[in-house]
Amino acid sequence: MTELLTRARAAAPQALVPLAALGLALVVGAVVMAAAGVDPLVGYDVLVRGALGVSSIDYSVAAFTAILAMSIAFAVPARMGEYNLGGDGQLCLGGIAA
Repeated sequence: MTELLTRARAAAPQALVPLAALGLALVVGAVVMAAAGVDPLVGYDVLVRGALGVSSIDYSVAAFTAILAMSIAFAVPARMGEYNLGGDGQLCLGGIAA
Protein backbone atom coordinates (compact mmCIF):
# COMPACT_ATOMS: atom_id res chain seq x y z
CA MET A 1 0.00 0.00 0.00
CA THR A 2 2.83 2.40 0.77
CA GLU A 3 4.35 1.80 -2.67
CA LEU A 4 1.03 2.74 -4.26
CA LEU A 5 0.89 5.94 -2.23
CA THR A 6 4.47 6.75 -3.15
CA ARG A 7 3.68 6.33 -6.84
CA ALA A 8 0.52 8.43 -6.48
CA ARG A 9 2.44 11.23 -4.77
CA ALA A 10 5.11 11.14 -7.48
CA ALA A 11 2.51 11.28 -10.25
CA ALA A 12 0.40 14.04 -8.68
CA PRO A 13 2.51 17.00 -9.90
CA GLN A 14 2.47 15.59 -13.44
CA ALA A 15 -1.32 15.28 -13.31
CA LEU A 16 -1.74 18.83 -12.04
CA VAL A 17 -0.01 20.44 -15.02
CA PRO A 18 -2.75 19.61 -17.58
CA LEU A 19 -5.46 20.48 -15.06
CA ALA A 20 -3.82 23.83 -14.34
CA ALA A 21 -3.51 24.50 -18.08
CA LEU A 22 -7.20 23.74 -18.56
CA GLY A 23 -8.15 25.99 -15.67
CA LEU A 24 -5.96 28.80 -16.98
CA ALA A 25 -7.48 28.45 -20.45
CA LEU A 26 -10.99 28.69 -18.99
CA VAL A 27 -10.04 31.79 -17.02
CA VAL A 28 -8.42 33.48 -20.03
CA GLY A 29 -11.46 32.63 -22.15
CA ALA A 30 -13.75 34.09 -19.48
CA VAL A 31 -11.69 37.28 -19.37
CA VAL A 32 -11.84 37.62 -23.16
CA MET A 33 -15.61 37.04 -23.14
CA ALA A 34 -16.10 39.57 -20.34
CA ALA A 35 -13.97 42.11 -22.24
CA ALA A 36 -16.20 41.57 -25.28
CA GLY A 37 -19.30 42.20 -23.15
CA VAL A 38 -20.51 38.59 -23.01
CA ASP A 39 -21.38 36.81 -19.77
CA PRO A 40 -18.78 34.00 -19.54
CA LEU A 41 -21.28 31.47 -18.15
CA VAL A 42 -23.65 32.12 -21.04
CA GLY A 43 -20.73 32.08 -23.49
CA TYR A 44 -19.44 28.71 -22.30
CA ASP A 45 -22.99 27.32 -22.25
CA VAL A 46 -23.52 28.36 -25.88
CA LEU A 47 -20.07 27.03 -26.80
CA VAL A 48 -20.80 23.57 -25.38
CA ARG A 49 -24.33 23.42 -26.77
CA GLY A 50 -23.10 24.54 -30.18
CA ALA A 51 -20.35 21.93 -30.32
CA LEU A 52 -22.27 19.02 -28.83
CA GLY A 53 -25.84 19.84 -29.81
CA VAL A 54 -28.00 17.38 -31.70
CA SER A 55 -27.80 19.37 -34.93
CA SER A 56 -24.02 19.79 -34.91
CA ILE A 57 -22.57 16.66 -33.30
CA ASP A 58 -21.87 15.08 -36.69
CA TYR A 59 -19.80 18.09 -37.77
CA SER A 60 -17.93 18.13 -34.44
CA VAL A 61 -17.03 14.44 -34.79
CA ALA A 62 -15.93 14.93 -38.41
CA ALA A 63 -13.73 17.90 -37.50
CA PHE A 64 -12.31 16.07 -34.47
CA THR A 65 -11.39 13.05 -36.58
CA ALA A 66 -9.25 15.13 -38.94
CA ILE A 67 -7.54 16.94 -36.08
CA LEU A 68 -6.94 13.67 -34.24
CA ALA A 69 -5.38 12.11 -37.33
CA MET A 70 -3.07 15.13 -37.75
CA SER A 71 -2.03 14.99 -34.11
CA ILE A 72 -1.22 11.27 -34.37
CA ALA A 73 0.72 11.95 -37.57
CA PHE A 74 2.80 14.44 -35.57
CA ALA A 75 3.06 12.48 -32.30
CA VAL A 76 4.36 9.19 -33.69
CA PRO A 77 7.44 10.66 -35.45
CA ALA A 78 8.01 13.08 -32.55
CA ARG A 79 8.19 10.13 -30.17
CA MET A 80 11.00 8.73 -32.35
CA GLY A 81 12.88 12.03 -32.38
CA GLU A 82 11.75 13.06 -35.86
CA TYR A 83 9.37 15.87 -36.76
CA ASN A 84 6.60 16.02 -39.35
CA LEU A 85 5.54 19.61 -39.87
CA GLY A 86 3.44 19.05 -42.99
CA GLY A 87 0.18 17.91 -41.38
CA ASP A 88 -1.90 20.88 -42.55
CA GLY A 89 -0.79 20.56 -46.16
CA GLN A 90 -1.30 16.82 -46.13
CA LEU A 91 -4.82 17.30 -44.78
CA CYS A 92 -5.64 19.85 -47.51
CA LEU A 93 -4.24 17.73 -50.31
CA GLY A 94 -6.03 14.65 -48.94
CA GLY A 95 -9.29 16.59 -48.94
CA ILE A 96 -8.73 17.75 -52.51
CA ALA A 97 -7.84 14.22 -53.65
CA ALA A 98 -10.89 12.72 -51.97
